[in-house]
Amino acid sequence: MHARIRIVAFLTILVLIVTSGVCEAQKARKPTIGAQAHTLGQLAELVRRQYFEQTNPVELYHGAIEGYLTKLDPHSTYITPEDLQQTQERLRGSFEGIGIYFDIIGNYLTVLSPIEGSPAYQVGLLSGDKIVKIDGRSSLGIKKTSEVTRRLKGPKGSRVQVSVRRSGEDELIEFSIVRDKIEVPSVPYAFEVVPGIGYVKINRFSSRTAKDLRSSLEDLKAEGIRKFILDLRGNGGGYLEQAVAVANQFVERERLVVYTEGRYKNSREDHFAKADPVIGTDVPVLVLVNSYSASASEIVAGAIQDYDRGIIVGRTTFGKGLVQKQYSLKNGGAVLLTVARYFTPSDRPIQRPFSEDKSSYVTAAHDGYDPNQDPDSLSQKPVYFTKVLHRKVYGSGGISPDVTLKVDSLNPFERRLSKRLFFEFASRHAATPF
Repeated sequence: MHARIRIVAFLTILVLIVTSGVCEAQKARKPTIGAQAHTLGQLAELVRRQYFEQTNPVELYHGAIEGYLTKLDPHSTYITPEDLQQTQERLRGSFEGIGIYFDIIGNYLTVLSPIEGSPAYQVGLLSGDKIVKIDGRSSLGIKKTSEVTRRLKGPKGSRVQVSVRRSGEDELIEFSIVRDKIEVPSVPYAFEVVPGIGYVKINRFSSRTAKDLRSSLEDLKAEGIRKFILDLRGNGGGYLEQAVAVANQFVERERLVVYTEGRYKNSREDHFAKADPVIGTDVPVLVLVNSYSASASEIVAGAIQDYDRGIIVGRTTFGKGLVQKQYSLKNGGAVLLTVARYFTPSDRPIQRPFSEDKSSYVTAAHDGYDPNQDPDSLSQKPVYFTKVLHRKVYGSGGISPDVTLKVDSLNPFERRLSKRLFFEFASRHAATPF
């Protein structure tokens, strides 16, 4: 009996020792922050010394930074030093170059249109012109728009030589163009659609968008426009303060347009309309949106919908309700780091659910399936109510339109025509002498 007790006791102690050893081993294997940082340096040294091909350490570190951010939300983004200037230009609404909209069509760098008043416009570049050489080097077969941008952009006052093939001309046409500062309009179109109804398109929310919009709206008002269509389709966003200023041109003074809230207590920041609207509340407004309308576009659409100020028409917006702040890095690049969420006046969050798979996150927004039009999906979403008419709206999934349009009503032949064939026909027709 005593022998059996001794055996049981021995086995119990043995199990405790083994278990304790396993726990200690597990603790030992759990890396610390310092160990992980050291490991990254160790890995870099191993690759430098032992990898079978020559590597570019700078590019590898760019990749490491990008990989670090993949563990965060989909919108925290690393900007390399090379890309930072282009990002700043997009938000400023200006750059230094020759001033053209272009596309690569059939291996040709093709001018879609020169920007009015730009150096390209002044020397006589036309829509449909094919740029075949830049500074004597062939531009045929260029695949990346970034390569075109690198070769055509440059400091104000510098000169670039372009050789152009124009329909109807036997010889190449040579243009020597002096680069200049190019102002890219964030409101490219503002006109009367039919008598009494105005149309305004906003491409992006840059540093001058609110100013450009105000000017366009006032011009249309002076022409007697009494109803407005605001087109935010394809507008991926921009500056938060510009979104507030744009919404202010439609909603009343002192209305809450949007608020942001971060990780810490008392981090809420409210953004109010500070002036009287350019378009009075008695003027009907229709806002066009689609799945490519995001961020600042959703702030504007959400405020107009929450105050029952206008009708939202189209498809549910992207669903980006996270606020990024830009921080400079020592390597000359920057990081756009998510610091808060934003909420519409009815307290609804706009950000849709996301995972670590950024590719699926983006694809899901444009796959034609709209969860905000699916009754089963809507039953799982939080419900909110507009501020004036107390209409039901939904959060955590973009801005749902009041009137939903089909994804695409064009047949395949019509879609093919709309892409490039009309442009090519018009270019050839314009170059044909009468």
